[in-house]
Amino acid sequence: MGAAPWGGSEELWAAGALAARRSGWEVLVSVEKWPEMPPRIRQLQADRVHVIRRSKRLRSFRRLYQAVSRVRTPLAEVAGFRPDVLCLSQGGTYDIAYDPVLWGVFDRLVLAQKSPLVVICQYNEDSPPPEIVRQRTSRLFARAQVVVFVSNRNLHQAERHLARHLDNAVLLSNPVNLCDMSSVPWPDGEQSARMACVARLDVRYKGQDLLFEALSSPTWEQRDWILSLYGAGHDEGYLRRLAGHFGIESRVVFHGHVVDIRSIWDVHHLLVLASRGEGTPLALIEAMLCGRPAVVTDVGGNADWIDDGVTGFIASASTVPAFSAALERAWGLRCRWPTMGKVAHEVAISRFRDAGQALFEVLQRAMVPVPGHLATSSPTTLVSQR
Repeated sequence: MGAAPWGGSEELWAAGALAARRSGWEVLVSVEKWPEMPPRIRQLQADRVHVIRRSKRLRSFRRLYQAVSRVRTPLAEVAGFRPDVLCLSQGGTYDIAYDPVLWGVFDRLVLAQKSPLVVICQYNEDSPPPEIVRQRTSRLFARAQVVVFVSNRNLHQAERHLARHLDNAVLLSNPVNLCDMSSVPWPDGEQSARMACVARLDVRYKGQDLLFEALSSPTWEQRDWILSLYGAGHDEGYLRRLAGHFGIESRVVFHGHVVDIRSIWDVHHLLVLASRGEGTPLALIEAMLCGRPAVVTDVGGNADWIDDGVTGFIASASTVPAFSAALERAWGLRCRWPTMGKVAHEVAISRFRDAGQALFEVLQRAMVPVPGHLATSSPTTLVSQR
């Protein structure tokens, strides 16, 4: 991940690495170097995972030439590790293919190995990438024994973008930040409708600006509600100004990043995510496990988890009118929120799997020679039925 030290897209590979290590495997991870080491990386080190922290990506073709010809890069250490299986985790489906320098080094030092390869794709969007990116990605996916996606929609988008069926694709759920999977009791007493947006403060992807505008209408001005934002990010200043611009600053509370997810749902009734793009948001699955309904946009894996009108509400598009309509339907049925939350919990708990163990099993099976590609059937994976 190159945009931030850590994010939801990193949780699956980290859980898989930890599951592998605790099963006695020797594990090496290569991550980008940031001034502060994320706590999850420190946890992996405490479990005796070898960690290579790459310096910021090479920025010139001269340096690329030196890296490839002299084999003096952190990825050379990955090659020297001689792994039984490789796992490349990408925040977006085409991340490495967009970076010609990193792609060149990876192609030369890693793809050239004969080790089985598993690729994880956490995010995709509807617009197709440029042709050169499609070509690189097609080569990468053809080289892989397994390509992991976290939602059906992201997989189908990739197939449309690349104009090919990905017969080696599987679906896995991301891990959740919960130890207790029981439903959180519904907040007591008569009070304002308390909505929570649990997402990094990044409007390009998470769409908090759409949410603010939807809640600024005259209709919502007459209603009793509070919106809490949980998360950190580079758009916090902008969102504070935008709340003032729309005149809702007295109803919007910025709480920053919170580790205890259950504490959020001790005092909130409804998750609201106006995302412009997703994989499958951890915040949605966590809210459902805690027994809360959600209003979400029809992106990524949201529709895989939400049954509209039963466990939550789905906006047909990432637009203000569409999200406003979904919020309106939710408000009209707010007396049913506790019941919807109960059903959401039942659905989520029935689908819950140990994501780290599931990825570890995929890595193990990728090493087994199978004609063609890995057979995509497993009791611990969600597999595309096509």
